[in-house]
Amino acid sequence: MENEYDLVIIGASFEGLCLAHYFALNKKKVAIIESDSIKKISDDDKSLILSEKNVEVLKEFFNIRIPSKFIENSFKSFNLIFGDKEEMIESESYLINEKQFLFYLIGKIIELENVNFFEKTNFVDFIMDNKRIAGVKIKTPASEELKAKIIIDASESKSAARSILKDNAYFSKFIDEKLKYPCYEALVENIDVHGLNFIIEPEKKDAGFFSIIPKNNGKAIMRLNLFDKIIDPEKYMREYLDKNFSACKILKSKKEEYSIINPFFGFCYQNFLLVGSSAFQLNPFLKEDANLKLNACVSICKELENSFSIPDIYTNDLWNYNISFMRKYGYKLNFFNEIKSLILNLSSQEIDYLFESGNLNEWVTKIFSNEINKYSLIMPLILKPSLMSKIMKFNYRIEKLKQSYSKYPEFDDFIVWKNGLKDLI
Repeated sequence: MENEYDLVIIGASFEGLCLAHYFALNKKKVAIIESDSIKKISDDDKSLILSEKNVEVLKEFFNIRIPSKFIENSFKSFNLIFGDKEEMIESESYLINEKQFLFYLIGKIIELENVNFFEKTNFVDFIMDNKRIAGVKIKTPASEELKAKIIIDASESKSAARSILKDNAYFSKFIDEKLKYPCYEALVENIDVHGLNFIIEPEKKDAGFFSIIPKNNGKAIMRLNLFDKIIDPEKYMREYLDKNFSACKILKSKKEEYSIINPFFGFCYQNFLLVGSSAFQLNPFLKEDANLKLNACVSICKELENSFSIPDIYTNDLWNYNISFMRKYGYKLNFFNEIKSLILNLSSQEIDYLFESGNLNEWVTKIFSNEINKYSLIMPLILKPSLMSKIMKFNYRIEKLKQSYSKYPEFDDFIVWKNGLKDLI
């Protein structure tokens, strides 16, 4: 049948297109539906940050090479800045123009005979067959129905899944207003910075932090994430720019809210998968992490290969993709929360000592390489018992998170959530 597919993907997002390309190359019939026109996909100024390792993953696993002209900048490090103190942490990554890269991917995908790309097409509803999902209804002049073996929602903030999972307590629209915090992002020019920069002002340590990501032509993306709801993020950023980058000009800006809750990075119901940031609209730290998205896609691809041969797919048939990803990366979904807690508990004197001791670089490198352990922390901090206690507590929390997620989904209320899915439709 013309409208029957192995895979329907809702949303031409970064992860949606990576998945479409992988399965199309593996001889699956794929449909991609996108509500915007191709010209409006992504923002001209939006960028992806990918580590060198994950650029290799794109090339080796997905057969996607990033043309060098799409790379806006490359970084050998990121810089932690606390007042007038600065520490450079080695970390190789690339800043890639997302719009150009997505255009390029769409071009590669629609050249393949087994792919249909539905542009300016709105998702309307799911097709139900005996209480099972059989496909999707889309709004076109012909009001088409696309039947599919497996359906993937990669529509990010639009999240088509909300129409069927509206009673799911983990979805962000149910987040208590008290858990939401403001953030403010601006595209700026005439700013001279190098590398990825994370900045904390000592006198406003409890307020939040700035991040600056340099693009090309003297432009940069500047973001302020606040832990304090009382502070006006726009006013605070303008004051910071006037004080530290007086020649800087804001070209465009936007206000958002975020919530640091991280129960899942994706989940499944029968033959339907909710992937990546579709599940995390309000958390900018996950939403912008292209490396986590890509690793989730790899996990999905590896686990779905055998599913296409199953006559009737149920949740348990797809659950392994979520298990394998969450066991490996799940603790990182809570990582920012732990770092935030650590920063808020350190005094300015303790942060000064971390910079001055010369051990901050090694300590941060160990955290991000998963090599951190109590022995690597004790020696440089032996004369600072209060600081050592706080960092050891942080280390203990990270280790507990790793242990918990290594047993995923058999801990906390994850198994209850999974079993409750059968009542949602």
